[in-house]
Amino acid sequence: RMRSLPCEEGGKAPYEGIPSPAFDSSCAEAVEAKQAVISAEGHILRTLGFAVANLLEHPHKYVLQFVKSLKKSNDKAMGLLAQAAWNYLNDSMRTTLCCEYQPHEIAEVAI
Repeated sequence: RMRSLPCEEGGKAPYEGIPSPAFDSSCAEAVEAKQAVISAEGHILRTLGFAVANLLEHPHKYVLQFVKSLKKSNDKAMGLLAQAAWNYLNDSMRTTLCCEYQPHEIAEVAI
């Protein structure tokens, strides 16, 4: 279990008016907390049956369909457009866009 530290000492915040101290990630307490978080994440993933990836549909499959439907005569330009859109989609997977918008909308914006 993770333990929470008190937010106040004697009625005021412990670091009120001064910079908070740097976090030492090598101390034993930090290592234990990190291991507890990793263990909890593993438990959550096992509980979900690692089915999280099945809940999301990726927008990548729409990019090629949409680019092909543009009917541009220059294949090189279309390839560059598709590659740029694909790169944007790869970057977008590190954000919350996939949870906020439909995959075809994300693909449209990437193009």
